[in-house]
Amino acid sequence: MTLPTTIDLNPVDEDGIRAYYSDLEGKKYQGEDLLQALKPILKNGQKYHSYDQNSGKNNAIWKSYEITDRDWTLSPAGSDSVGNYDPDTGIITDYKYGINNPYQHLYYRNRGVEAGYQRAWDHHGDNNGTDREHLWAKGHGFAEKKQETTTIGAVPGARGDLHHLVAADSYVNSSTHNAYSYGFVDPTKIAEDAATAYQINNTVVVAGNYRGTSQTLGTGTVFEPQDCDKGDIARALFYMVARYNNLAGDDDTIDSGNPNLELSDVLAPAESFISTTSEPGRYGILRDLLAWHHLDPVDEYEIHRNDLIYRNYDSNRNPFIDFPEWVDYVWGTSTLDEDGRTIITRDETPTGYADPSKDVVYGYSEDPVDPPTPIPEEPEEQADVWTKAVSLSDGDEICFVNESAGYAMSDLASGNKAFATVESTAGKLSDHCLSEELGHTFSIEANNDGTFHLKYSDGHYLSYSTSSPYLGTAASGNINWTLANLDGTPLIQNTANANRWLGYNYNSGNPRFGLYANTTNYPCPSVYVKGVCNAASGYGERFCSEWTSGCKESGTYDGDKMDWEAATSAYNALSTRTQQFLTAASKDNPYVGDALAKYDYIVGKYGVDLFPDFLGRNPVSVSGALKVSQAHVSGSYIVILAILGGGAALATLLLVLSKRRRHQA
Repeated sequence: MTLPTTIDLNPVDEDGIRAYYSDLEGKKYQGEDLLQALKPILKNGQKYHSYDQNSGKNNAIWKSYEITDRDWTLSPAGSDSVGNYDPDTGIITDYKYGINNPYQHLYYRNRGVEAGYQRAWDHHGDNNGTDREHLWAKGHGFAEKKQETTTIGAVPGARGDLHHLVAADSYVNSSTHNAYSYGFVDPTKIAEDAATAYQINNTVVVAGNYRGTSQTLGTGTVFEPQDCDKGDIARALFYMVARYNNLAGDDDTIDSGNPNLELSDVLAPAESFISTTSEPGRYGILRDLLAWHHLDPVDEYEIHRNDLIYRNYDSNRNPFIDFPEWVDYVWGTSTLDEDGRTIITRDETPTGYADPSKDVVYGYSEDPVDPPTPIPEEPEEQADVWTKAVSLSDGDEICFVNESAGYAMSDLASGNKAFATVESTAGKLSDHCLSEELGHTFSIEANNDGTFHLKYSDGHYLSYSTSSPYLGTAASGNINWTLANLDGTPLIQNTANANRWLGYNYNSGNPRFGLYANTTNYPCPSVYVKGVCNAASGYGERFCSEWTSGCKESGTYDGDKMDWEAATSAYNALSTRTQQFLTAASKDNPYVGDALAKYDYIVGKYGVDLFPDFLGRNPVSVSGALKVSQAHVSGSYIVILAILGGGAALATLLLVLSKRRRHQA
């Protein structure tokens, strides 16, 4: 492909960018669907220039760097006599390559360090100057070496794609990077610091570039570039996957120049690999690249280079420079710790749908986003929290507990007493207590006929036995349980015996759980379920101290300190189980009682027009002062236990859990 001699230096305006991706309008693509839809847009009319044909000043890639990778600050347009530059039109005509020697913008070189300033044709291709860096390293899916064919679909192809083929410092490219995957380097396990390994005239020019052990994976070697290159590199790799993939499964031209590429959270293999239609070439580390995308946002140099390539050379664009938010729409996000380099979580869920007519060009819909590193205050549900059940669902892990005795039902196969020692404090159990003995927790398996199974961890089930205490374990048979109600008392009953219910025997010589006909002497145990307590109590605390802090005990409120919308949004973000806990709980509940009392007061006094009833509690109208943290009337704490399965309620009953008294604040 012949290089252009008329060079258009003008930026592409926002309307032009949106028009380029207009085929995506109204389609609501995200994830792999968005990558698949981008490929024909990026491929359409794309031009390539040979990476291998000719050498030095005669090579097309080296020549194109005079424009695409020029440092426009050190070598502004019109600063040389090559070609005719018209500042009014932003066009250079009759441009001649290989004569001008402009300064270059080199990846890995520190910005603003004069000793590192590099001209296009000074020491190019050697360790004191410039190299042509494939950001997606050759051999990780496409050809490393020159091949005879030069048609699109083969070499040059990806090997000569300027969107990832950049001018870079020769030493860092060949030594520090050297085709390793990208990622954060553990600062205690640096194998090479380019700043100490390579200098120019005794001056550090490549600080911040490291090779060493991956901090994210804890093993394997990765390359970490300087901060100002991190986002540029990430977006170049994102482009490569959008342009070169076989997600549609219909590209029969996949070969050494037209690869099938994929980003991954595992290290790229050390050996060269040519992708196939079914086996992509992989590179990464993806979760680190997602973090880099936000740590180093799109800048003016990147935008200008994208426009120059589009207008003058390859005739296509990098969509992740134009619409940075589309990265999150494809791969989700990584969350960083406060240190700015430790990945806490990787959420693979796409955050939205691409819409080129509405999405923000060069930014995010809710700037600033530099960097978006929210740290979750608390996990919504912690595995080590067991609370008294408000509702239960198919698949929940539960245990039966008699608090006064301090025992939880254990595996009937483990012995006649069949209980494990537990500690119960304010309606919570400690998981370490439960983990000391195996087989005392169950998972609920709902059946279609309104019954359910109680499954032990080893796969067998709680069952009805014909001998005292009428409980056993089995793989099948009398393993169906249901919910019953005797004179207002909720009971757990096996379908094989309608006259006995689950209870606890205080017999001093032989205490145990069993099936009993007398619920007075053998009380039904409490049901505890994993989860929800911490999330509910955390929500309750923020509701009182943060979102409704303007509600005064005097009965007035300060509107500037009331954020009902935030309280509503936070509630909607909770899990279904936590929402059920909040909406069904009594004001006597020790975790959310004050929040519920305050909620009912606000909605009841000021009305749903000002404060919509998002909990659906329908509180009565009230007047007077706000009263919370008072001694509530002692009584039964009644909640609804609903066992759900197959998308429908199987049974509903009232369950008396315990009696509690609040202490006066």
